[in-house]
Amino acid sequence: MNYLVKFSHSQTTKHIAILFFLNTIALIFYGSPALINPDESRYAEIAREMLQSGNYLVPHLQQIVYFEKPPLMYWLTSFSLSLFGISEWSARLVNPILSYISIFFFYYGVKQLFHSRNIAFYTVLILNSTFLF
Repeated sequence: MNYLVKFSHSQTTKHIAILFFLNTIALIFYGSPALINPDESRYAEIAREMLQSGNYLVPHLQQIVYFEKPPLMYWLTSFSLSLFGISEWSARLVNPILSYISIFFFYYGVKQLFHSRNIAFYTVLILNSTFLF
């Protein structure tokens, strides 16, 4: 019980809560512009075609084999489309989730490297504030 009280008041927990709050605010506006960027719409279409055809090994774009990129993002996007339906928001959901995961690992990596929670927090805050992260 005493451990839970210490954990809830620790500096690391506050840092993670602040970063999670800021990322969640950014996630609210994540789907506002349409899939205008050709790359973003291309990857969403490949994932949609994977989902519809059931062929997850060979990516296709308009029935043409498309081996330009490794298929992991297509697979993750296709999984998101199958869970949440075919929409722009579900096609974009994979990137923020991977962003949360990378921020978590980056925070703990910097904390282990410099032995400072403040340095780790400000480093991740700067990383999080960069455009398109």
